[in-house]
Amino acid sequence: MRWRNAKTYRSIDGRDGVALKEWLRQNKQVKKVTRDRAGAYAKAISEALPEAMQIADRFHLHQNLLTAIKDALNGVIPNEILIPNKIMEYEKTAPPETKTEEKAAEYKKNRI
Repeated sequence: MRWRNAKTYRSIDGRDGVALKEWLRQNKQVKKVTRDRAGAYAKAISEALPEAMQIADRFHLHQNLLTAIKDALNGVIPNEILIPNKIMEYEKTAPPETKTEEKAAEYKKNRI
């Protein structure tokens, strides 16, 4: 999303939020602040300008989405998927050219 008439007023140095907090206290006219995921920035903005809208940039929105997807999948998909002994034994003895097709058929047969 692009803000109409959006301007970059200032890029603040530092990672602890101290400089940002001081700058915001001197610039109370600020209504929207784009920031990364640093908790120190969120805290500084909330303390200096509690009514200001905090906006995540696209990179960090994607990062948040990927983290949420990863966390959701980790809760559903096991870390390790064990293959039944039958299939493992078959893999050891079957000719290489037939392993994939026959294994798939065997798996489907046993699954139903």
